[in-house]
Amino acid sequence: MAGAYLKGGEMAIHSANFMLTRTLRSLEADGLVRREVHPTVPPSVEYSLTPLGRTLLEPLSALANWAMSHEAEIDEARSRQTGDGD
Repeated sequence: MAGAYLKGGEMAIHSANFMLTRTLRSLEADGLVRREVHPTVPPSVEYSLTPLGRTLLEPLSALANWAMSHEAEIDEARSRQTGDGD
């Protein structure tokens, strides 16, 4: 984006889109997601889990469930670390 100036909100959106694209491309390279480009105007891209990616559903769900059931303890630990009372 040489020579282009973005306002704060636009820069945040641009950065988020860049990171999402980078992450998806990395997951694709690892064989976890499949990328399909549709010849539409404007072009659209669809991502889906590969069979290998689907093998992560159960362990990631277990991790998410663990985090939700320990949310209060995690919040308390963060508060102690940062010195926040909230």
